[in-house]
Amino acid sequence: MWLYIIGSIVWAVIVIISVLQIVRRTDLTDWQKRLWIVLILIAPVVGLIIYYFSATPRKLV
Repeated sequence: MWLYIIGSIVWAVIVIISVLQIVRRTDLTDWQKRLWIVLILIAPVVGLIIYYFSATPRKLV
């Protein structure tokens, strides 16, 4: 049970950091930021994988 709780907290932190990173980006329009955030919130696993491999500048990966 503790492993599940710790894993959930870690996952939530990763999602929050990702959303904050999207909001702070200056190379995306507001519309693009909203689309990325919605994708991450609707499909977190797939959304995060796609975001980190396709949308982040190479210096952040």
